[in-house]
This record gives sequence, C-alpha cells and structure tokens, in this order.
Amino acid sequence: MKPRDPLWLLGLVPFLSCLSVVDGLGGQVDQEQIFSVLQGEVGDFSEGSSRVKRADTDSDKADEDTTAVIDDKISSVFHLNNSHLHLMVHWAGKGSSIVFCLARDQEIGENSTSNVYISKDYGTTFLDVSNRFKLENKQLATINKFFHHPINNCYYVFTDILHKHIFVTLDCGETVTTYPTLFSPRHLEFDTKFDGRFLIHDRESEKMELYVTKNFGETFSHAGDFIKAFFWDHREEETVLYVSRMEPSHKLNILSSSSFFERQIDTRVVFTGAAEFEKKEDFLFAVTDNDKKPGDKKFYVAKTNQRFVEAKFPVSLELVNFHVVDVSSDGELMVIVNHGGNQSNLYTSDKVNEYEVEFSLSLPRIMYYN
Repeated sequence: MKPRDPLWLLGLVPFLSCLSVVDGLGGQVDQEQIFSVLQGEVGDFSEGSSRVKRADTDSDKADEDTTAVIDDKISSVFHLNNSHLHLMVHWAGKGSSIVFCLARDQEIGENSTSNVYISKDYGTTFLDVSNRFKLENKQLATINKFFHHPINNCYYVFTDILHKHIFVTLDCGETVTTYPTLFSPRHLEFDTKFDGRFLIHDRESEKMELYVTKNFGETFSHAGDFIKAFFWDHREEETVLYVSRMEPSHKLNILSSSSFFERQIDTRVVFTGAAEFEKKEDFLFAVTDNDKKPGDKKFYVAKTNQRFVEAKFPVSLELVNFHVVDVSSDGELMVIVNHGGNQSNLYTSDKVNEYEVEFSLSLPRIMYYN
C-alpha cells in the first residue's frame, strides 16, 4: 500500500494522535532489550506474598481478593525469599530453558546490594549465583542491569555502575569473567555483525564518553567525548558507526567511522552545525536553525554515503519542529512538521535523491503538540 493510499493514511490516524509528546527528531533509539521489570512495595516480593495476578471478575468481593490466580498446568511459583523491590527477568530465547532474574534496590547507592538468579527449567526453580559476580577485591558486586545480545542467546553483559565493573558470560552464566572499567557502564549496545564488539556510553558523565571493545570487554578503546547519541549502520562488508558530538558552540557535528574511531583515516565528517540528528533505516536526517528567520528551522536529508539536501515543503508557514514517522521499504519518507503551536501537518516525499528532496502535503492538522 502506498503512502498516499487513503486507507493507509486512515490506519495511521490513531498512531499519529499519540505523537503529542514528540518534540523534534527522535534521536537515538536504543537497541531492543526484551525483559520484564517489576517494582513493588515492601513485602510484595517477600516470602508468602501471593500478589501475582488479580482475579478478573465483576464482583465487589473478588475485587478485594488479592490471592494469586495460577494455572498449575502452564505456570509455577518460586519464592526467591528476597526483599529487593526491583526485579529484572529475562528468558534467554528460543531453544533455551535459561531464565535470568536480577533483584536489586530501586535506587543504587553506596549501601545497595543485589542478587542474580538463574533458572535452567524455564523459571520453575532458581539458583542464587550472586557469588559469580565479584569485584577484584572479592566483594560481591552490585549489579544494576544486564544486557543480552540480540542474536546470541547465551551472551550477556552485567553492569555494576557503583564500582565500575562489567561481567561477561558467553555460556548463559556458567562462567562469568570480571572486567574493571575506568568509566561508568550505564548503557551498552552490541554490534550484531561482530560478536566481540560492543559499545558502552556513559551518558550521565559530564563528558558523555563513548567506549568500544572488540574482545568481549577485555580491553576498551576511547571512541569519543561529548557524544550525544550514536547510530549503527550495518553494511554487508562492515559496520559503520555514526555519532553526534556536542561542540562548544552547542551545535552537533556528525561523524562516521568504519574503525569505530580507532584510525583517523577512517573518520568522515558527515554534517556540521546541526541542532538535531537522526538515522533511520538507510537515511540520515539533520535539523539546523534558519539564520535568516529566527525561530524557523531547516530540514536536511541524505542517504548514507550521499550528500545532504535541504528538503522543500509546499507551505509558507514556519518550520518549527520535525518528526520522521517512517521510512518505507522503497525509500519514501513520512515526516510530521510542526508549524507552531498545535498546527502540524503530515508530509510524504515526492522526490529524494542527492540533488533534490521534495515533500507534498498528505494530511493536514494532525494531533501533534510540543
């Protein structure tokens, strides 16, 4: 179905109406990590607690009943006997019976503790394996989160931001290797084309450092400071990394590297002076301020490895904010433009090449607010 098919646009109306909180380009989209997180009050996860699921019924009496509704044929209960209020649970995936469970304090502080559990029978029973996660001084780590590889089921990295350590397992927790770091491992993403490589972004540090390893965390190289966001470009023969780097002018310079900034010869300046940047599918999008019209902005589009072109919209209204809704499989673009206040329109591309980018109006006055 083409972007101008009325039925196709009608199907988007409920989706578009949910975009009221979007302000500008979407920026970096974190690598998908599928797990369940439960947070509760004191006693919710302790021994004897039965608040698993409330009964679905219309009676007032049943509304007050907090007993667990459990089908013994398809589910089971295992008491961890743990008083932590934050649980993070993840099944390793298809073909595996491994389930990880992390129990920790909701807020990580100097006196925080954690426990790591593993189940080898789809969550029927769990074993506390916290003693596999020890610091170099033999004290137990305080695990705040774990990250799993999108493809390799048994490849996990656990992080301790309090003591600046990571713990890597390639066999679903049977063996765990400890590595101290010089930075706080707050956010991690894997290169899905090269198992040994992953990135760690210390988003909350003043310098917003980005680090890369290509040997499963044994050593790291510094990929840059003041990195606002990074984006993967998985090509057939290599992986290219794009970063948006904050400059002293408070503008973004966009750089790319096929060696993850290990070699200067592989670094390319993609765009300079951006207020916002985003990569979506095979397209790059940048927004700049319009120096000739204060408050107005310019929207630039490029395919990877091609030059940026300023996009043209068939309106004389101000161009205040942009949101890239979708990039279709045949390269057509859908962009929402906010023209100030609550006036926003949906535009679809008519022409996208390295010389011209033109849009036409598809749906006026959609639900989009700043």
